[in-house]
Amino acid sequence: RNVKSVNNQGDGILLVSCEHTLVEDCEGAYNTYHGIHPGSHSPWTIVRRCVMHHNGSDGLYICWGVRESEFTDNVIYNNGIRKVGKRNGISIGHKDTDNLIARNHIYENAVAGIYFRQKTEANGAHRTKIIDNIIENNGLTGHSDRGCGIFISGITHDILIENNTIRETRSGDERLQKNAVQIQTGVSRVMMMRNSISGHPESTVIDNSKSPDNKLQSN
Repeated sequence: RNVKSVNNQGDGILLVSCEHTLVEDCEGAYNTYHGIHPGSHSPWTIVRRCVMHHNGSDGLYICWGVRESEFTDNVIYNNGIRKVGKRNGISIGHKDTDNLIARNHIYENAVAGIYFRQKTEANGAHRTKIIDNIIENNGLTGHSDRGCGIFISGITHDILIENNTIRETRSGDERLQKNAVQIQTGVSRVMMMRNSISGHPESTVIDNSKSPDNKLQSN
């Protein structure tokens, strides 16, 4: 609790092979890689009421096998500012199943607010719940020519996106959060419900999966 980790040549806070870990009221900022990084084989992690900003790679990087965990009430902004590497607010992927991402404010990250990494079906971030977040104004001039609120790739399934505010509030060429949600080939059983979505210069949802099992919003 109450750890401030800044200006590291690496991650701010890294957990590796830890179980039932709580990271609470911490700050990870101005680190060359991730702000907070629940590392490989660290199930039952809770990251809450933390601030992650101005990190070179992702603000919150959910690594390998971080399952049945909760990421709640965090503020995550201005991450992904290195020229190479991952460039998002939250990155989730390899066997990161049955997780809750709720009540976070995720904004002004270089590319995506929440990014699901490209994985096989056996390794996907299945059964993720994204609830009650504010996701806005992702995509930064000089780091990306287009951003996205939530980007889902891989053979990923059973994603719930409920009661979030996903919006672009900037003007002119700064409107780089082009879409609220982008769904790639192989993704299925995405359910969107009761989200408030506004301001995107392109389609609210791009569904490249064409899965008949997706239930999506158009506004």
